[in-house]
Amino acid sequence: MVLMDAFACSFCRHIFEANLDQQTLHVVDSSQPLGWRWLGHRWQPLHQQDGVAMILGLVGALLLVLPAGLIAGSAYVFPPLEGSPGASVPVVWATVTLAAHGVLVLWLVAERYQLPLYVTTRVWLRRWQERLLDSA
Repeated sequence: MVLMDAFACSFCRHIFEANLDQQTLHVVDSSQPLGWRWLGHRWQPLHQQDGVAMILGLVGALLLVLPAGLIAGSAYVFPPLEGSPGASVPVVWATVTLAAHGVLVLWLVAERYQLPLYVTTRVWLRRWQERLLDSA
């Protein structure tokens, strides 16, 4: 194993590699290529040009539009009878489908870009779960 300058974070439990010549910091133990550059007063994220953002956007748009569109389209082509007890079910179903898939797409974006609020919440939930398991 090659010797390298590696640092562990007790907050997020990731291992980082520092390149002091370029003033950069990279996450080593993740499949995502995350990195930051020190500007002297703050860290600037290094954005990787890997085409994943375009694929993520396309998959996210399809995941939002396709299922809810199929439900709304089928309700438009085959409308329920007027005054029937379940006449509002297709609209509610399409809305719930759109909302549920929207949450899924937001989770994918937060996981890909490691948004600070998302990471902090995830760490807080992990610590809360560990406290519950330790007290049991």
